[in-house]
Amino acid sequence: MFKKLIVLMVWMICLVPAHAASRVLGDDTTINGFTFKEDTALEYDLKSGEVDNGILAAEAKVGDVVVPAGSKIYFQGGQLRRVELSKNVFFHGIEFTGTLSFVGSCLERGKLSHDVEIGGIKFTSFTDNSDIVFYASGKVKEGYLAEDTKINGLVFKKKAVVETMLGLGSWRSGTLFDENGAVMLSVLAYPQKINGIKFMGQIEFYKGGKVKEGVLAGDDPVIHGFSSVTGSRISFYWSGNIESFFSKASLEFNGIKFKPLSEITLYESGKIKHGLLAEETKIGGAILAANDGDDTGCTHYIDSTSFYENGNVAMGRLASSPQKVDGIYFKGIIGFSPAGKPYGLLPWDQEINGQQFKADDVIRIDDQGKPVKDNNRGMFY
Repeated sequence: MFKKLIVLMVWMICLVPAHAASRVLGDDTTINGFTFKEDTALEYDLKSGEVDNGILAAEAKVGDVVVPAGSKIYFQGGQLRRVELSKNVFFHGIEFTGTLSFVGSCLERGKLSHDVEIGGIKFTSFTDNSDIVFYASGKVKEGYLAEDTKINGLVFKKKAVVETMLGLGSWRSGTLFDENGAVMLSVLAYPQKINGIKFMGQIEFYKGGKVKEGVLAGDDPVIHGFSSVTGSRISFYWSGNIESFFSKASLEFNGIKFKPLSEITLYESGKIKHGLLAEETKIGGAILAANDGDDTGCTHYIDSTSFYENGNVAMGRLASSPQKVDGIYFKGIIGFSPAGKPYGLLPWDQEINGQQFKADDVIRIDDQGKPVKDNNRGMFY
């Protein structure tokens, strides 16, 4: 009893996070159905009093997973989130090792102890970061193929690592599946034809199996009448119409010429959306500069000329700056409303329709023809 009282008086405030604390348990202690081990630290949230993490004194069942004694379990918002296993466990006949992650009582992800077949597909965990991930239904959401695997008529590469863009960064993962087991994102084992188009490398699908984005293989293929470049990326709308591609030849839309070996983006209707101008071009009352793009030929709103679906120019860079457009001097990048009214940065103080504006003000002309100061400045720098 004396030992228990002494031990319960030992409080250790954790440095990270600042709102957490820990205490050493004098006895095995049961909290919310979990029994935590004596003489080990139990960490908890000072504000809510909820357990953050602790070591199990006895095995505990979480959903269909029996977590062994000695495992360290972590909570978030009162819900079990992660388990560092003391030994391997089985889930639906699959053996896991290392760390498991949960959403509620559902196993979300874990590392396979060895190659295993699930739903006719053999998966592997070959590095510490090659977890298998599940939907709440228990079906595979993401996994690494143990061998080249044929799925729905296509052969995908073993241990393929795919990369997806997230904001300014990227995310690397294994093959992604929908809940019906169809591949959403993976890497082809070798060049293969899909609906008459040969692809290679990483490929992404819409639900239902239509290609969303891929890398073109073959000898500079012609896609929907456009001559494209081998090894370049191409993306499609759900309808199958091209969204973006790298054009081998110089293209012309509405009398406007675009650079060869550069990316073209189209509306689903087939009308031009973004592209790199091949030469100085007068559009919408302004003379716009030829675009350089980046060293890959990719187009971005800041270095390409963009258009509305009605064919009017939306944004471009002035060939000479400052330049007078509709009676107003602008500099740098200039934008236009769908109705063709200009907006952009003023190079110096100007009086426009009887109103005084300062240098570097962003001015747009509204549908009534009146100048209005706009606070949306970012795109003009």
